[in-house]
Amino acid sequence: HSAESKKRTPHTSNFTMGNSVPVPERPPVPEGKTRICVAGFGISNNVGYAQMLASAIAEKFPDKYETWFYFSNFGYREFLKDFQANHLPDDYKDKPCSMDKNSKTFATQTAAPLVFFQSADGTIVPKGGRDLFCQWAAEEFKDHPDIVDKADVATPPMKYSFFDHKTPGGTYLNNK
Repeated sequence: HSAESKKRTPHTSNFTMGNSVPVPERPPVPEGKTRICVAGFGISNNVGYAQMLASAIAEKFPDKYETWFYFSNFGYREFLKDFQANHLPDDYKDKPCSMDKNSKTFATQTAAPLVFFQSADGTIVPKGGRDLFCQWAAEEFKDHPDIVDKADVATPPMKYSFFDHKTPGGTYLNNK
């Protein structure tokens, strides 16, 4: 490898052949809101389902929640490595990131999506993969059947692999 090939910019890879989607900024979260962040591959039933659920929550409760999305088939792994190294709170590193019996931890996660919350003070709270995010939503919105119906922890059908994977995406863009 030449010295030139080892130079990398954040969230890109030398192996993407120019197809990496730049990671959108995460500007400060408005006071009183929680930003639901979903990152993952651009084609994935689990990522698509998490995006759908996050969008439904933000649409129903726009005064409390907004969304931020990053989807890239080529850039997600670099994004995840950066998140784990620079943004993952220490007290979450050894926690399981999914409901699977043999789940990896947040520090060793390689699958998608990664769902995390960000608050106005900058605090980041990892929620896990799609299944733990669905579990949280079903409990948090137990009095809202329209959300609970979308918060199924079972593996989603493959039709969710094809979703609005626009990046940058999310309701946070409405605040600019």
